[in-house]
Amino acid sequence: MKSLTGPWRAALIGDLLVFLLFPLLGGQEHETGVTVDSILRTTVPFAIAWLLIGGAMRAFTADVLRSPGRTLRTVPLAWLIAGILGNMARIVVFDRPFVFAFVVISIGVVLVLLTAWRFGLALLFAARRARR
Repeated sequence: MKSLTGPWRAALIGDLLVFLLFPLLGGQEHETGVTVDSILRTTVPFAIAWLLIGGAMRAFTADVLRSPGRTLRTVPLAWLIAGILGNMARIVVFDRPFVFAFVVISIGVVLVLLTAWRFGLALLFAARRARR
């Protein structure tokens, strides 16, 4: 992660948007309303866990970002670990109750959104690279 240029920056921005989208969808689905506090309580622990685990598992390397196959092998596994860690952080740091359904849904929904986003990004970068 030398600098915030090219694929790395696109991945980071898109990933953070996925983490912001999740509480917005949840608030919409449950008609509970969305507040800055509710967004932060959900987005921050998941985003930090993803940056730590995704970074450790090389989900931000050029090899992964430019390869749809590597994306599909790396991102889901890294997110499953990060999702568990993010839920644990959410419970401990933000004093949220353990709700099994939320854990399953948060991991599952973000898994689909994050993997789909990253797969599309990898296809785009692979196509751009092939045209060169």
